[in-house]
Amino acid sequence: MILKKTNEKFLIGQALVKEGIINEKQLQAALDFQRDEFKKGLQQWITPLGNVINHLYHVPIEQIEDIFFRHYLIDLVRDELLSTIINDRFLRRKKINFEDFIDDIEIQLINYRRLKAETVYLREHGSRIVFESSECHDYRIQGLANAVIKITNNQSIDSKVHFTYTVMIKHLHLEGELAEMGIRETLAEIYDKISVQ
Repeated sequence: MILKKTNEKFLIGQALVKEGIINEKQLQAALDFQRDEFKKGLQQWITPLGNVINHLYHVPIEQIEDIFFRHYLIDLVRDELLSTIINDRFLRRKKINFEDFIDDIEIQLINYRRLKAETVYLREHGSRIVFESSECHDYRIQGLANAVIKITNNQSIDSKVHFTYTVMIKHLHLEGELAEMGIRETLAEIYDKISVQ
């Protein structure tokens, strides 16, 4: 039976302590620093804790991101893909019992890039309205992963999955539909063959 894996209570600071990258005292100091920066910013976005730890203790951001991916983001991509499959209208019409049909989904990160988010807004300038933009403290991670969907009859489907994760609001978005990923039709074909047997 396929189950959700994402740890909704994931905290990057605790994961870094668990991995031995920082200790509890350093984590508390980083949280205090983050809180003080929040107060200085007059209730604006808080700088992500990973950036604070990088700044205070010179822990490479790549090491922090590796832990973030292994402990949280990979499961989040997996669960979002599973949810997309289960809620796909075309596949739902087939009345597939996904708990008996899909054994598991494995996700491997291929690559990613980290982007600083921008806020874009309109402003009146004389008689014209112009676009303005300002950098904010939120980050997006755009990535590519390989998904292996394991079916109960020992078959599997490999697909590339593009995703965007917005850090501060903790939102993951998969790019494209199942048909574009080559998953919808393949799942339907395998299901049709199994249900005929």
